[in-house]
Amino acid sequence: MRVRVDRTFALLFTVMLTIAAGNTALQSVLPALGRSLGVADSAVAAVFSISALLWVIAAPFWANRSDRHGRRAMVLLGVAGFTFSLLGCGIFLALGINGVIAPLATFIAFIFARMIYGALGSAAPPAVQALVAGRTTREERTKALTLIASAFGLGTILGPAIAPYLVLGRIWEGGPLIGLSGPAFFAAAIGAALWIAVVRLLPHEETASHGAAASYPSIGGQGSGATVTAAMAEKSEPVGFFDPRIRAWIIAGLVIGHAQAMTGQAIGFLVIDRLNLAPAEALQPTGIVLMIGALAALLVQWGIIPNLDLRPRAMMLVGLAVAAVGCALTG
Repeated sequence: MRVRVDRTFALLFTVMLTIAAGNTALQSVLPALGRSLGVADSAVAAVFSISALLWVIAAPFWANRSDRHGRRAMVLLGVAGFTFSLLGCGIFLALGINGVIAPLATFIAFIFARMIYGALGSAAPPAVQALVAGRTTREERTKALTLIASAFGLGTILGPAIAPYLVLGRIWEGGPLIGLSGPAFFAAAIGAALWIAVVRLLPHEETASHGAAASYPSIGGQGSGATVTAAMAEKSEPVGFFDPRIRAWIIAGLVIGHAQAMTGQAIGFLVIDRLNLAPAEALQPTGIVLMIGALAALLVQWGIIPNLDLRPRAMMLVGLAVAAVGCALTG
């Protein structure tokens, strides 16, 4: 059965796509930015680690809060958080690039701007899922939610692909250098336009359907179908992290997630060092590497895995083996 794609669905899809693409676009240029400012690689990695931690904490909170305060309000909050975060990132990075503030002060301010993304940007995905679920029949719902979830995956491809082309020079002769802060300003402008579109076009629809917390949209960290499954399921009593039924899976997911995050964070630095490139010269090859990796993950997740008759344990072991080979070849 085909999913009805109307204006509201397209708008919600764009919200998810933008939140993911803006984050990964910034993530793809940050290694080059850190090197150009002389900031330690570990400090650069900490920027997104802190943002991701806040996302993990805030996402379940907003998922529950949207049931009481309305889906539309949560979508607006999430898009506003995204916009102000990226705008702050652009301003602080531009100040650092132009030598107005010191590199350390630049990254401290940048971390606070990224915290807004983690704390507030996570409000939108659960509300988007609930709105989509409420506007579809039960037969359409799984495909509709899967399509919405794929927007995050598409965003992880689109972000690194376009980021190198958003690195700008001076807007006018003698004016401030935009440089590597360009992707942040561009994403903030898209976010502002999207917020206005949501205000004007998203109807005031409140449904009994609920959404689920979405995983942090990052390079090397493709979301799974668990979000769709959770959004489709009936609400039940919370299950503890240390419940014996899921303890092994929680530990495995924690270890694998950390490995994916470390790989994604290191790729930009690896490209700079292996190819012996200046930071600005590394943007395009870094974008290509990250885009291909995200595309491969998306194709496997949505194209190959559904056609494999593998039980979860076997799928986990196969995935770990393939990932280990990939990391060994990369290293």
